[in-house]
Amino acid sequence: MERGFEVPLVPWLPAIGALTSLVLLANVQLVSLVLGLGVETIGLVIWHVHISEPEQTLRHLLAKM
Repeated sequence: MERGFEVPLVPWLPAIGALTSLVLLANVQLVSLVLGLGVETIGLVIWHVHISEPEQTLRHLLAKM
């Protein structure tokens, strides 16, 4: 399969990126972590509703509220 791009230094660069993300998450204040997870959860719910009913837009869903 032809890919549009290649990641350099596989698997080292992706592994360093993942470890860096974990270190940053470990050093985040609990309030920020919970707030971020809450916003992500809301986004996933909106995305799931949009995928299951693609004819409805976000504007239409918000008008129902």
